Amino acid sequence: MNVDPIEHYYQSPYVGFDSNPVFYADPTGTSSIKLEGQAAQDFFGALKDEVANKQGQEDYDDWIKRKGKNSYVWNDEVTGKNDTDIPQDYEYVGKNLSDVDKNYNSNLSLVEKIKKSLGIRSSANINYGPYLSAMLSPIINIAFSAQRNATKRFVQNLSSDYYFNSIDTNLDPLLPKGPFNFASTLCIGGKSIPATIEYINRNSDANFITQITAEGTYTTFFSQIYSNTFHLSRGTVNNNIKVFNLSGPDYNYLTDFIWNKN
Repeated sequence: MNVDPIEHYYQSPYVGFDSNPVFYADPTGTSSIKLEGQAAQDFFGALKDEVANKQGQEDYDDWIKRKGKNSYVWNDEVTGKNDTDIPQDYEYVGKNLSDVDKNYNSNLSLVEKIKKSLGIRSSANINYGPYLSAMLSPIINIAFSAQRNATKRFVQNLSSDYYFNSIDTNLDPLLPKGPFNFASTLCIGGKSIPATIEYINRNSDANFITQITAEGTYTTFFSQIYSNTFHLSRGTVNNNIKVFNLSGPDYNYLTDFIWNKN
């Protein structure tokens, strides 16, 4: 028997499937979830995508660069340097941000090399949005299902809180801190939900989520408005991910989803 690698707030590290392997599934070690019908299809489809992302499989999608420009983007159609899906005005770079960094440094102009020698910061122009959307959307989908299950256990007095087991949101080690804002489409409970996502890449020890809270609409100290927002955080601190700009019906749907009302 192995210790569950994911820390839990209220159970023994040796407990799996909430001690009921017939009723629950726990394929990731992050949360025991009852899966039936469309919910099962959604969950395991998202899990398959997440595993592929984390392992950097050779058939997954890569970084490309606009020819003659300091402009990089992750493309979900490109899987290698000989891929015919590479747009005509782009060239292949590689699978990781380290490949982007190497390509950028090897193609610095004379002016950029002089700036770098003088200690003037210079960096690649990278569009992180498509990459972050593909990496984080499956994780967010899984987190909402985990919160739904944790809330149900709490309501049924099967646990003392409504945290779920830690879900890792660490991505490429060269990804800057951010914050990053990008558009994405989530698939939760069989429903497609357009949203804006904010991701803060804090550090490898803090990039975990254990709770989703409905925060509604609010204005920050710096007058930034977040409308119809959910916070994905590690307990009561470190809001690593915000899901916001949801439509009213979608916000209500997700609120009902995590409280098992739909």
